[in-house]
Amino acid sequence: MRWGFIFAVALAGCAPHDEGRKLVSLQAEIFPDGQPADTRTDLLRILDWTARNADMSDAPEFDQLTVSMLRERSALEMYAHAYRPNVAGGYCSVTAVFSAMVFREFGFDALNIDFGAVEGSMTHVTTVVFNPFGQRQFYILDPTFNFHVERPDATWAPLNEILARAPVRIVERPTMRDQLWPLGRPVPAAYGNCEPGPGLLVCTHPNDSLERFMSTHARELDALGLDPTPSALFDLLRLRVYSITGGSAEARAALQELLAAHDVPLGPS
Repeated sequence: MRWGFIFAVALAGCAPHDEGRKLVSLQAEIFPDGQPADTRTDLLRILDWTARNADMSDAPEFDQLTVSMLRERSALEMYAHAYRPNVAGGYCSVTAVFSAMVFREFGFDALNIDFGAVEGSMTHVTTVVFNPFGQRQFYILDPTFNFHVERPDATWAPLNEILARAPVRIVERPTMRDQLWPLGRPVPAAYGNCEPGPGLLVCTHPNDSLERFMSTHARELDALGLDPTPSALFDLLRLRVYSITGGSAEARAALQELLAAHDVPLGPS
């Protein structure tokens, strides 16, 4: 299966409570009181906002609609015309693409990486930001599970340390988000608090924790020789990266070099 992949302003869905409020800019939406000077705070505020406001869906038709809208719209337009009115949402891939678009709006060099094991039906798309602190490092900021990665001393762990199996921990923040589902179909058991939307159901509930998600896919992970724990995400990352999209040419080249240095295959298997 395809699975999708912050300072929380509120544990609530993005609609319908604010339908009448005029959208001015992403700056006003994410930093209504002004943008802090601290880069880490900026990054987490953007990640939290994206994780709350990017609707998700396991319905292929909604994912395909979202993909087509992402090709034609800016990040603000996607929020205004897709996510805020609850008309589109998709898998981790579209959520990660939207997240990278938002990061780039604020001057961060953000890319998406698609990785895992297609043969084991365990792949994920996440967002990484290049060189935010001037050290030419990559940092995972995952909007699907709303997490970043830290060292044991609580400083941020760059991607090269994750690939090298250095001790790290995943820091998740619980997030309420809207999950879309077609009318007239049995609603998945994991969905809850569903209400009719514009020709669909809008189900607002907490996003899945990475630990819970991995445990529900224990069989697929076992077939790959992996334990059903959050760290299995990084094991999947080390197996293969299928594509790198978005970001600057410099960032893509640096990421390719980093993967090669850690013997991570790049491209189709």
